[in-house]
Amino acid sequence: MQGLREKMAEHGFESNIDYAYHVRCALSQPNRQIPTLNIEGDSGRRKTAFAMALARALEYPQRVYHDFTEVSSPPPQVIPPPSRDEEGREEPPIPAFERAMIDACAHSEGEKTVLVLDQLQA
Repeated sequence: MQGLREKMAEHGFESNIDYAYHVRCALSQPNRQIPTLNIEGDSGRRKTAFAMALARALEYPQRVYHDFTEVSSPPPQVIPPPSRDEEGREEPPIPAFERAMIDACAHSEGEKTVLVLDQLQA
């Protein structure tokens, strides 16, 4: 049976450190809160690769990713009419962060889901 380190290596993250104990502690909390891992480190230390490889190694079928440094796309040349709710009020487009949160919540209703929020300090 493969350990967590070997499974993560299969998904592109190789390390001499075995994170199995840390992950097991985070995921086996007896309360019903959402398990959260905060991955900190210097720039360029492959934190995002670690998070995505961990999600794949733990066989989470849904992975939602949001990068706070990504610049939102420029407005389209043809602007579609604003959407309206049931009462006829206009609604602005949903920002990328909110879209990621909505997607993660929606996916989690049916399958195990990981939400990776990258570059929080931005």
